[in-house]
Amino acid sequence: MVEIVESTPRRLVLRKSGRTIRLFLLGGVGMSLVGCLIVYLTVRTTSVRCARGPAGLTCDVTEKLLGIIPLASRRVENVKGARVGYTGEASDPSYRVELATEDGHATPLSSITASEQQCASFVGTFNDFVRRGQGADDFLQLPDWIAIVVLPVPFVFALFCFAMAQPYRLEIDRDLACLTIRDGFTSKASHPLADVDDLRVEERAHDGQTIREVFLLLKGGERLQLAIEPALVDLVGDYI
Repeated sequence: MVEIVESTPRRLVLRKSGRTIRLFLLGGVGMSLVGCLIVYLTVRTTSVRCARGPAGLTCDVTEKLLGIIPLASRRVENVKGARVGYTGEASDPSYRVELATEDGHATPLSSITASEQQCASFVGTFNDFVRRGQGADDFLQLPDWIAIVVLPVPFVFALFCFAMAQPYRLEIDRDLACLTIRDGFTSKASHPLADVDDLRVEERAHDGQTIREVFLLLKGGERLQLAIEPALVDLVGDYI
């Protein structure tokens, strides 16, 4: 929303309201935090290094954020295989990989759950290694693909909010016979009032709705879209 900062017979200044900027900034920060939380909770890989020794199969499990930052490590001894386990209600389970040991216990491979198919794929590969009796091997469990698909959404919204939070200022000075537009932190454009041909509101349809936009027409055919409400067109037109 644009507010009137100064309105005298010789000068008009409009700018994006501070409240609007603050709301978009808060929205951008909030969506960024949501995105970071999704990254921390879901975008984890689990690497498994298994080797056979006198005491049987021992696996060193390391959970990493983004596949780079170690979060937790543990060692599971006397491993006899892997299986698909689940947490939560049986009617709506969350699946995970579990390492089964000779004493009958099952240790979750990761604190993060994944799809049943993804867990079953890891379990099949791991159990093939166990059955073949190989001495050592490395395994990697990737994050659930659903988390990867959802991850960009909050960051896209955050970028939109930060873009909308940039300052906007429109100045018309009759003494200087100049119109100045400041859009963002660095963009600035000035035009002589004598070059202004018209100021109009144009309508376009989008998703079944009518959107009204304000354009400044310059001599020579150049069109500049103004980030002001159509209700302010008459006021700006009086100064032009």
